Amino acid sequence: MNKIFRYLNFQILLLVIVPFSFSQNQQKIDSLETILKTAKPDSSKVNILINLCYELSMNDPEKSLHFGQQSLQLAQKINYKKGIASCYSNIGVIYCNQGNYYKALLYYEKSLNKYKELRDKSGVSVILNNIGNIHIYQGSYTLGLEYYLKSLKISEELNDKASISSCLSNIGNIYTYQANYPLGIEYYQKSLKISDELSDKAGVSACYNNIGSVYIKQGNYPLAIEYLQKSLKIQEELGNRANVSVCLLNIGIIQMYKGDNFIAIEYFQKALKMLEKLGDKAGISNCLTSIGNAQENKGNYLLAIKFYQQSLKIKEEINDKNGISSVLYSIASLNIKLKRYPEAKKYGLQSLNIAKEINALENIKNAADVLSESYEKSGNFKKAYEYHKYFKKINDSIFNVNSNRQIHEMEEGYQSEKKEKEISLLNEKAKYQELVILQEKDKKRNQLILFFCLFVFTLTIILLLFSRNKIKQKEALNSEKLKNQKEQLKSVIDTQEKERIRFARDIHDGIGQYFSALKLNISKFENEDKLNNDQKVLLFKNVMKLIDDLYHEIHNISFDIMPQILSIKGLIPSLKELTEKNNKLSNISIHLDVFEFNQRLPQHIEIALYRIIQEFLNNIIKYSQASHVNIHFTKHEKELNLLIEDNGTGFNTDTLKQSAGHGWKNIKSRIEMINGTIEIDSIPNRVGTTVIIYVPLNTIKQNDY
Repeated sequence: MNKIFRYLNFQILLLVIVPFSFSQNQQKIDSLETILKTAKPDSSKVNILINLCYELSMNDPEKSLHFGQQSLQLAQKINYKKGIASCYSNIGVIYCNQGNYYKALLYYEKSLNKYKELRDKSGVSVILNNIGNIHIYQGSYTLGLEYYLKSLKISEELNDKASISSCLSNIGNIYTYQANYPLGIEYYQKSLKISDELSDKAGVSACYNNIGSVYIKQGNYPLAIEYLQKSLKIQEELGNRANVSVCLLNIGIIQMYKGDNFIAIEYFQKALKMLEKLGDKAGISNCLTSIGNAQENKGNYLLAIKFYQQSLKIKEEINDKNGISSVLYSIASLNIKLKRYPEAKKYGLQSLNIAKEINALENIKNAADVLSESYEKSGNFKKAYEYHKYFKKINDSIFNVNSNRQIHEMEEGYQSEKKEKEISLLNEKAKYQELVILQEKDKKRNQLILFFCLFVFTLTIILLLFSRNKIKQKEALNSEKLKNQKEQLKSVIDTQEKERIRFARDIHDGIGQYFSALKLNISKFENEDKLNNDQKVLLFKNVMKLIDDLYHEIHNISFDIMPQILSIKGLIPSLKELTEKNNKLSNISIHLDVFEFNQRLPQHIEIALYRIIQEFLNNIIKYSQASHVNIHFTKHEKELNLLIEDNGTGFNTDTLKQSAGHGWKNIKSRIEMINGTIEIDSIPNRVGTTVIIYVPLNTIKQNDY
């Protein structure tokens, strides 16, 4: 159970100690590599290389390190100091992820010096926090707190609330590691409050995760699940699949504590699928270790070893020394259960040597413990005792009284210094405020007099400007109104003239032709004696047909001028006749729908609406290439809506509105005449056009049908 607890602790705190979860974005990597090929050797290229180094740092550390070294060389060559500092930091992150804490610290120190040289306090704060993380990984909580407090102090000076929240959360981790759960919760709550104020959902989720971890350690699993579920929900909303997988792992580990290993494995496998899609090798390795833990708890020891070996292989690929040491410890511990004591010693020693190499105290302690047990089980009590003493020594160095006292003293020192600064600031502020109050009293009298004078002067200017502006607006309105009236009058005259020309042409081309043909046929009756009966009958039929055709032509012309049905029965019957006529004469299907419209309108309104619809239908037939048109009349309480829509080719409405043709001007003038408004929805190369005309009913005096 201890082994599972240690692993659980690492997983739950992953969101805080490593605040940014990495997931490889292959599309972004490909894009950066493409840009890199043509990039000039300047600061922009350095930044591209830095981004590539960052994107690849978790899943391809070798390639990431290559880009990191390349960016560093170029930054040094062009003396791009900020780039040099970032490069050192990135390379430090790579070595930290690999568990190579010695090299990570080396590069962090170089980055820290550069940021100090640049007087970049924000950069200094970040590196101090990163160095603190390494000391925590190594089990040096006192040193870790020292660096976190330094980072916190700078963040407070900069009023960088996001960084303050991160530092507080990390300090909470130290107290949680040392089983000081009340203080751990206190710092997590402080961090949570700031994240909440900043609407920093990721920060809120991390705090929920940490508070849940404390409840796990206290054995309060219902509350632990509640906080972890909150954290999971936020990560799902953010779409951060890497952190979602961490939450799933943590919930699964709680199920292991409760003995529900089958449910735990389900959570681990969900997390594993997500991480495989992301290509997150470190996360995949952690999932495999967790599944191994669950299988071990179920008694499936050989299957557990299989998962541990898979996890170990990935950790070796990414050179994660801390992770390698942890998994070797798990394999050694399991071999004790299988009574394979030589194997247990072998893996235990490997774990111990790697842990010593990176000075990871927690792993050194675990490895010493498993070696003590291995030698004890194999009967070598002397060696068992030696490793037990070593285990005790390391354990005491992590949790000894002196270490706790140092941490407490540093905390008190920090709080004391903070209070002294606050008191000093308050005193200085009080003195300054007294001086300001005296100065304010002297100024107020003069300001009141000056203000009154300025007020009177400003009010006078405003009234003059307002009056002048009002006159100008009135003149502009009258000018615009006159211009519109002239345009409307011109449009009406042009339309009338156009109608007269069309009427004359229709009479000449239509009725005139029929009269000519009628005259020709009637003139043949002068030679009636020369015609036989059959010829007379045929001639008579021709004359009657011509008279009948002439009647229909006169009817059509009179219908175009003014349909008789419009004045007798009203708008709706006239439109039905118009649509039926167009349906017969064209290839377009026109459908008319009328809703809640059972009243006559004034004649000028009906004529205007009829002509508007007639004009739109003519344009649709000529230009739209439509096969279907819908006309909808709807009467509402305060307005009448006319909707015309077709499935033809769209057009540019701006071109229509700027058109010099009489058609659009005629439509516009008729709509304005009845106080209506129009909306046209059409786009070139898009199928379909919609026209909506609104006519206010409060301006129309209606009579019942």
